[in-house]
Amino acid sequence: MTQKNMNASPFYNDFYFISDLDRTLIYSKRAIQESDPKYCKNLIPIEYKDGRVISYMNKDAYDKLQKLMQYEEFKFLPCTMRTLQQIQRISFIKDVKYYFTDGGINLYKKGTLCTSYGERLLSLFHHYSYDNGYSWAEEIEEVYFELTQKLGISDLEINRHFILPDTTLETLAFFDLRCPEILLTNDTKNMTKEDMITLETVVDILETYHINGCISGRKFYVFPDFLQKNCIFAFTGGLLYGVVAGDSIFDIPLLSMGNEKGLIPIAPKHGEVSGNLPITERSGPAAADDILTFVEQKFYM
Repeated sequence: MTQKNMNASPFYNDFYFISDLDRTLIYSKRAIQESDPKYCKNLIPIEYKDGRVISYMNKDAYDKLQKLMQYEEFKFLPCTMRTLQQIQRISFIKDVKYYFTDGGINLYKKGTLCTSYGERLLSLFHHYSYDNGYSWAEEIEEVYFELTQKLGISDLEINRHFILPDTTLETLAFFDLRCPEILLTNDTKNMTKEDMITLETVVDILETYHINGCISGRKFYVFPDFLQKNCIFAFTGGLLYGVVAGDSIFDIPLLSMGNEKGLIPIAPKHGEVSGNLPITERSGPAAADDILTFVEQKFYM
């Protein structure tokens, strides 16, 4: 199927829609529970795990995305913090040609790893850290070891994200763990002695290295200071035309560089993103419909 009208962008053959997934296009049961009920209607199951539904999508948003994906010129590039196994649980992913996992560090084409992308990123990351006097790969491994040992965290409680230059090699890029409820509230007055020790231990460890830690959603992420989702533009190249969307602090560099590349940024109303950029009128799952309506308007211009 060919798009009928691209008069508004005569210098571009393709329209890119680069988007985060969780709390941007799809919503877990917890995210729905935390949303205004009036924005949680007209939902369809979008993700299954062990035979049960764990995530939903606004049906109008889903229908619009499916319609747009029929056009050759429409390039949908999901960019998520999820691993390959996690993203493949989403039903519409089977129809997506390219997608980025693990915060943009791995690129897949129809589920097959694009090794040249991983090799290029790994080389860039190594050069960056070596030029600044340290090895990011060694530091993230040391932080991982210290946190697991000093806090008594098992491997099963940590979700590790590896950059994959090929199918046989892997380098730990970052990791995340479920954040204790008390830390989510940032209520230091009511923290127990154990909570304070945990917080102080994490801070002390991170300050020793070129490693960052931050809370996003209900997870605590630990990652090298230069690692950002905008690394995906090593794949897309120069100026683009289209829309970029995201809701979390990890999407801010993606939205910012996307804007510099020619993409129009948009964020859901409920997100962690702030600043002078378009925000959806609605929050929760209905925000996905607002985003896809915005994408449609730009695509059909």
